[in-house]
Amino acid sequence: MGIVLLLGGIALGFTFGWWEASILLILGVACLVTHFLFGPIRLVQEAMEAGDVEEAMRLMNSIRFPKLLLSPIRKGYYMMQSNMAMATQDLDKAEAAIKKV
Repeated sequence: MGIVLLLGGIALGFTFGWWEASILLILGVACLVTHFLFGPIRLVQEAMEAGDVEEAMRLMNSIRFPKLLLSPIRKGYYMMQSNMAMATQDLDKAEAAIKKV
């Protein structure tokens, strides 16, 4: 969504003017920044509550830069990663993830 807003803002900027495009550009940048700061942790939590561990694992693996997450969210990320590793009986991965918290 952020990329679409940025592209729309750039296209609007070239066609009409940058002042009119500023709203779309600001919204696009805000969407991209919040994506990297918060990540899809809320979606992972919903999948875990529904009992869909495979979907939660897929979403956890989609986070490419966990060090960019905000500190409390990063701690939750590693805690969830440890919990999912415990669910699959991968104790070494669980221990490594919990040490990162």
